[in-house]
Amino acid sequence: PKVVHDVKELAILCWRHGLTLGGEILDTMIASFLVDPAKCIPHELDQVAKEYVQRAIPSPKSLLGSGQSARSPGAVEVTAAASYAAQLADVVLALGPVLRQRLEKEGQVAHWESLEHPLAYVLARMEIAGIRVDREDLAQMGEEFHARKAEIEKRIYVLAGREFNIGSTKQLADVLFEELKLPVVKKTKTGYSTDAEVLERLAPKHEIAQQILAQRELAKLINTYTDVLREAIAPETGRIHA
Repeated sequence: PKVVHDVKELAILCWRHGLTLGGEILDTMIASFLVDPAKCIPHELDQVAKEYVQRAIPSPKSLLGSGQSARSPGAVEVTAAASYAAQLADVVLALGPVLRQRLEKEGQVAHWESLEHPLAYVLARMEIAGIRVDREDLAQMGEEFHARKAEIEKRIYVLAGREFNIGSTKQLADVLFEELKLPVVKKTKTGYSTDAEVLERLAPKHEIAQQILAQRELAKLINTYTDVLREAIAPETGRIHA
């Protein structure tokens, strides 16, 4: 029998080392969620330990340091790493009987055994399998998005009568409301709002709002997908392991 915190991550780690995780298992992370989803969000070990066994665990910074003096896990002395790992393991082991009792009290043991536990392995296999991505296609799409974004930005500068930092809320607000005299839709504590709702309401009144919305959409595609996904491709497999 085993008590673990995040069985999915452990299953992936075991697989990478040619091991198969077996035996009766209780996942204290999922158990904490099943006992009370709204408590301990996002159910990290330090939160769960504090709530259910009133224990504190050492932070990774105590082992790895921080800032310029931070070091990689591989650079940590074996005895220091063993002591750190043992403290985490001891806390997880202490959580086991407490959360199992709470699962029984809440009538969630069957749910854990029939659904949550098997699903953790399904998710692990999905992450291990990954998603094949065409790096060249992404690069081509990225170039197209960057070119379209640059063209839209030129159009925005023409409509504004000058160049400015489109990503700056203050500079954009100055252009829209002080210089172009567009109606103020919403204010915040720091000044005029330029969020999507405001721009959508201004779009029928002035082309610049339409162009800024288009520019933001392309920026999101670039920053969320084309550029970021290429960096996320694992060189060993050519896939993204989410």
